[in-house]
Amino acid sequence: MRQTPRWRAFLVSRVEADRNARILDVATGTGAVARELRAQNGCVVVGLDQSPEMLAEATQTYAGARMPFTLRSRAQILDLFDGFDLVEPGLVSLPEWRPAFNTDRTPLKGPTVGGVALLRK
Repeated sequence: MRQTPRWRAFLVSRVEADRNARILDVATGTGAVARELRAQNGCVVVGLDQSPEMLAEATQTYAGARMPFTLRSRAQILDLFDGFDLVEPGLVSLPEWRPAFNTDRTPLKGPTVGGVALLRK
């Protein structure tokens, strides 16, 4: 599903970030929100998506851009949570996060991990 420009503008307008911010864009898709965040705020955005096709499109889009786009392994994504406490069930396959809504527990194709964390005090 593609986002409309209106939705993308609304989403980006709600993010409070500056040049020093690092944002994790889960389900980055084509990277359109990441590009807009970078353009508006100058922040660093790390994109994560389960779809190899979407990641390929995002990678191609970023090939000529001044903003880097980096594909990461699960271990590299886990490193991004340094300084945070992962909320149960941790960094797991996306269907494990809301099992009541994924009753067949069908594994997704590709790198399908997600996590939520709290900043350590």
